[in-house]
Amino acid sequence: SNTIFIKRDDAPQRLIVSPNPFTNYITVMFARPSTSGRVVFSFYDTKGALVYRKYAPAGSPTYTIWTDGILSSGVYSLRIDYDGNKFVKTLLRK
Repeated sequence: SNTIFIKRDDAPQRLIVSPNPFTNYITVMFARPSTSGRVVFSFYDTKGALVYRKYAPAGSPTYTIWTDGILSSGVYSLRIDYDGNKFVKTLLRK
């Protein structure tokens, strides 16, 4: 049998952020990597204050963000901006 792959540019983006809860790092995996520009990862505390921001070049399906010594234990909102899209995930740092 033959396998046919059909690319759909209009398919919704899916991403996985793991582990959650996390300790020293998180990994973000995109179903469709960004094709241009950069990816911005912004961590906000429960009061809405920006506590950490990381910039990464576009093009990778997987990004690892090290938070050891940067984020203390608590709940954070991770906002991911790329290609004009925005995703927000709630994370718990142990």
